[in-house]
Amino acid sequence: FHHEDDYQLCSAIENEQAIILKPGMFAVFMPGEPHKPGCVVGEPDEIKKVVVKVKADLMA
Repeated sequence: FHHEDDYQLCSAIENEQAIILKPGMFAVFMPGEPHKPGCVVGEPDEIKKVVVKVKADLMA
């Protein structure tokens, strides 16, 4: 884990799943759930991305 930049790289993920988001949709990833940003479906396009990080102990 890279504490300064708040990210972790991982090797291949077993049972990897894909989520294709359409306009108006969003995804929530919980602590410990790896995700793969920067993927493209079809042609590259502009997107709006918002990242909100909440301390895990506040999610009780």
